[in-house]
Amino acid sequence: MNEDFYKILGVTKASSEEEIKKAYRKLALRWHPDKNPGDKAAEEKFKEITRAYETLKDPKRRELYDRFGENPNYSHHFRDFDPFGGFRRPGGFSQQNNQRQQAGDFQKDSFQDLFSELFGEFFGQQNKRPRSQRGADLKYNLTISLEEAAKGTEKTIHFLRNRSGQEKAAKIQVKIPRGVMDGQKLKLSQEGDEGLNGGSIGDLYVIINIPEHPLFKIKNESDIWVDFPLPLHIAILGGSIEVPILTGKVSINIPAMTPSGKVFRLKGKGFPNDKIKEPGSQYVKVLIDIPQSLTDEEKDFFKSFSEKEYILAKDLK
Repeated sequence: MNEDFYKILGVTKASSEEEIKKAYRKLALRWHPDKNPGDKAAEEKFKEITRAYETLKDPKRRELYDRFGENPNYSHHFRDFDPFGGFRRPGGFSQQNNQRQQAGDFQKDSFQDLFSELFGEFFGQQNKRPRSQRGADLKYNLTISLEEAAKGTEKTIHFLRNRSGQEKAAKIQVKIPRGVMDGQKLKLSQEGDEGLNGGSIGDLYVIINIPEHPLFKIKNESDIWVDFPLPLHIAILGGSIEVPILTGKVSINIPAMTPSGKVFRLKGKGFPNDKIKEPGSQYVKVLIDIPQSLTDEEKDFFKSFSEKEYILAKDLK
C-alpha cells in the first residue's frame, strides 16, 4: 500500500483515538480549503489527511486497515475515499452517504458531520456570539430569635459568590421585616453568582430559621402563649404583676382568688401578621407558685385553711 495513514497524521499504531483526533484537528485547521482558497495542493493535502482520519478514527475500520492494509485487493476501499464526494469505486461510480460499504460494512460520515464533531461551529460561524447564561441563585440560612422576628432587625451576613470567574467573599446587610416567619425566604435581587457571556446576575435567597423559644409559643401564626408563675399571695389577695411580651413587659391586674391555670388575654400583644390588620393576642396562663419554705407560724396559718372550700376541688364532689 502506497499510503501510510499513521504517517500522514503524524501518529503511530500505538496512538489512542484521542491522540489521532487531536493530530487530525491540527492538520485540518492548517490545510482546510477555507484557510487556503484556490490552493489545489492544500485541497489534495486536506483530502489525504481526512481520508486517513476517516479510516483510523473508527475502531473496526482501523482494525481492518491494520490487518489488510498491504492487501492490494482490499486497499482501494481506503484509498478511494473522497471527503467531498463519498467512497468511489473504480470506474467513477460514487455511492451515497447513506449506503453501506460492501468491504468492512461501514457507513461514511458526511463531511459536514465530521467537522461538526471535531470543530463544532468553528468554520463559517466564527463571529457568532456565545450564548449568555444567567448566574446561579444562592441560598443562605439565617437564624434569628423570635423577638427579632417580631420587631424586625438587620443582620450582616458573609458568604461566597462568583464574580469575574472567581469565588469571592461577600458581606452585605440584610433587612429583616417585622413579622417574618420561620422558613420564610427573603429574595435579594442580583446578589447571587455573576452570569456568563453577559448573562444576568443570579439572586440570593435568605432562608429564615427561628429556633423554639424557651418561654413563648406561637399558635395560629399570630397568637403567643406563655405560662407564667403567679406568686401564691397575689393569687389569693390579688394585685398587679409584670409579664413578658415579645417587645418587652406589660403590667396586668390579677383579681383576688385567681386559680392556677386561669388564662389572661392581652389583645394586640401577639405576633405581627401581614394577613390581619393588627398583631394577634398574647395569652398568659398563670400557674400558682408556692414558697420554697415556711416558718412554723406560717404553717399554722395555712393549717387553718384545711376546712376551707376550694375552687377546683368542689367540682370533684
